Amino acid sequence: MDAGLAGILGTLLGFVTSSVKDAIGKFSKGKKFEIALQEEVNRAIRILDEKMSWLERPLPADIAEKFSDRVVVVDGKKMYLGEKETFHVPMRFWSKNYAEIVFIISAKAFRKFSSLYDCLQRFEAKFADMKYSFECTDGDSKVMAAACYSDLKGIQKEIEELRQI
Repeated sequence: MDAGLAGILGTLLGFVTSSVKDAIGKFSKGKKFEIALQEEVNRAIRILDEKMSWLERPLPADIAEKFSDRVVVVDGKKMYLGEKETFHVPMRFWSKNYAEIVFIISAKAFRKFSSLYDCLQRFEAKFADMKYSFECTDGDSKVMAAACYSDLKGIQKEIEELRQI
């Protein structure tokens, strides 16, 4: 009987030890993923902030004159919103590891990062809309570009609020 009890206790102890080891490993990996996601988001936000600073830069008079059809006045400030350019922030870690991220990080962290990535993707799309407004012939391109710029500022503010969570 003692050998049977020892066998059962040994099996149970082995199971518990294995389960604890797996839980610690998952927790550790989840924390590493959160750190990697945070670094990717921080880099993306730096790039986004640099782009907004570029859009808000002082506009030289010669540019304002040469490209007057692409210069928009926003809040009393002339801005060259029609410059032909694209904007994309690669988010490789999120894209490559999405399926695993869903299962390995906490639900709270996932909601935060998911919301941040959604904002970053909306920023890219709205930026493209702003640039496209100067290429299409429907409507007033300057009014559309100004509206898109306003949306970009709103998304930037939303990102800052999410970072505080």
